[in-house]
Amino acid sequence: MEDCELLPQTKTRKTVLVYCEGSEDKAFIKYLYDLFHIAQTDPRVNIIAGRGGTADGVVSDACKIYGEYNSRIVVVDNDKQQKEMVAARLLARNNKLILIEHTPCIERLLLEILDCKDLKNNYGSGRCKKIFEKKYFVGKDRTDWQDYRDVFSKKMLKVQIKNNIELKKIYFIIRGKINKFNKINQ
Repeated sequence: MEDCELLPQTKTRKTVLVYCEGSEDKAFIKYLYDLFHIAQTDPRVNIIAGRGGTADGVVSDACKIYGEYNSRIVVVDNDKQQKEMVAARLLARNNKLILIEHTPCIERLLLEILDCKDLKNNYGSGRCKKIFEKKYFVGKDRTDWQDYRDVFSKKMLKVQIKNNIELKKIYFIIRGKINKFNKINQ
C-alpha cells in the first residue's frame, strides 16, 4: 500500500457582505475596496447597492440577502427621523448585522476627506450633496467607482484613514479587521 502525500491545508477565506443604502455609497466603497483590498489575505467582500428608502427598510432589505457570510454590514445615512434610526439599529442588532452610519450622509464624509473649506458643521444632507457634486464631481457618474479615482488619491485616503473614524471603519471592514472595527465602534 502506498503512502498518501499530505497536501497543505488551505485556510477558508472569510466572506463579508456590505449592503449599501444606494449605488453612490456602493461606488465609493467599491473604489476603496479596489485600492486597499489584498486578494490573497483579506476576506471576499460582496458589495451590494440597495434601493434606498428608510433606514430600517435598508436594514430589512439587507436581512433578505441570501448567502453564508461571516459578517454582514449595512451602510446608511443617519439623516432620518430619530424613530426610524432607532428601529434600524434595533433591527440590525437583532439580526446580528453591523450598522455603519454616515452622519448625516456619505457626501459629508467625502467632503471631510477632501478637507473642504466650504463645509460647515450644521450643513444637512442636501447641502453636502450639492457642494460635493458641484465642486468635485462635475460631469462624473457618482455610481461608477472608477470616477472616484480623479477625486480621491490613494495617498490622500491613507492619511484620512488615520484621521477620520467613519473612513477607518469602512477600511477595517474591507480588510476583514472586524475586531479593530468593533473596538472603534463601541
